[in-house]
Amino acid sequence: MDKSLLVWNDIDDKEVARTKSWEEVEKLASKNLLCISGEHLERLISFSDAQKYMKYIHVFSRTSPTQKGIIVSLLNAEGHGTLMCGDGTNDVGSLKRADVGIAIVNNREPTKEEKAKRKELTSGMNPWTMMKAQNVKEEFKGKSMIEMQQM
Repeated sequence: MDKSLLVWNDIDDKEVARTKSWEEVEKLASKNLLCISGEHLERLISFSDAQKYMKYIHVFSRTSPTQKGIIVSLLNAEGHGTLMCGDGTNDVGSLKRADVGIAIVNNREPTKEEKAKRKELTSGMNPWTMMKAQNVKEEFKGKSMIEMQQM
């Protein structure tokens, strides 16, 4: 497989496009909202021109604290203003790199009931799974967010 090839899928996991350059990603982003997971981000950040791709990606999901720092650094390298919001513990690196870093600190230890409720609410919060589980109108299936907004 080509080292610079990125395969983009829609919410139904159907292939939408294959790109080999940031210019192709720019064109794809003009018609689609792009999301990349931490798993795929690993590959992208190995590209020599990775910083050029970052501004065209709308959502970064399931990223590690290290990856968050890399995202902020790459956006900064392209001259973008960055804001990072995190918990202030494992996100401290990216909070420091951002132009504006907001640490959300909860001083009170949650009760067992609160922990159980949070676990119940956040289990299965993968955005793809959540959207698939919803009843989507037939006319919206296979459409990008931009296409749905234009309807």
